Amino acid sequence: MNGIALTGLIVVGIASILLIIFSVIFRFRQGYQARSDHGTEQMMQSHVASMESGQYQAVVMGNQLLSRTYPGLGLHALSVLPVFLSPEIGMDGGLTIAGGEGSLAVFARQIVQDRYQDEFSFTLHQLTRTNNFPGPTRFSFTAGFLPMLSANQHRLLSLFGNYGPEALLWAAEVQAEGGHVFAAAGTLASQASLFLQVRDLLIGESVFMLPGLIDPSSRDRATWLTEDILRTGLIIFLIVAAILKMMGVI
Repeated sequence: MNGIALTGLIVVGIASILLIIFSVIFRFRQGYQARSDHGTEQMMQSHVASMESGQYQAVVMGNQLLSRTYPGLGLHALSVLPVFLSPEIGMDGGLTIAGGEGSLAVFARQIVQDRYQDEFSFTLHQLTRTNNFPGPTRFSFTAGFLPMLSANQHRLLSLFGNYGPEALLWAAEVQAEGGHVFAAAGTLASQASLFLQVRDLLIGESVFMLPGLIDPSSRDRATWLTEDILRTGLIIFLIVAAILKMMGVI
């Protein structure tokens, strides 16, 4: 076994041990508080304010469930959706859930109902005003979604999943009416288009941290602390190695 493989095994072993130790510790004690995001906190505050004031809010699930270029973004959007569902908002029409692919719309509807009923549910079928499928392509989705946003003033627009630069039009429409926009931009095109328009914007690995940022579990906190320890250790190791290299020790 060469040195690189041995080093990799050591790092994996250390990470596994730290994860187990911190998961046990954080299960019984207050967790790691270093990770927080102002944009996520603002989104949840706007979500609660929308329900309390009876204003509309919209959640976009993206336009692809599965993608070779950006795998996991569609599933990530579905994993975040339950955060917005509550008895207060489930049936009053105040929440619009929009997806640009049929499979996304179907899974989102099942999450809203939270169960299957003999492969078809009449109750689920009646939730059309909550779950929407504006269009099957990027352009048709935008053409169908913009009138929905302009028909009612939205307090909050939350963007998740796989979407492109067309999101700039959705954000501009809601912001023009004084609404708040939160975006978890997983694609490069969406990041570039929303960077200057949306203040509360998640990019990179932060996108996949979102469920833990909203409702952190002991496992999330253990993962973050382990990641920070390994990252800090790697930085220190590189600095020390560079100094030793300049001194001619190695």
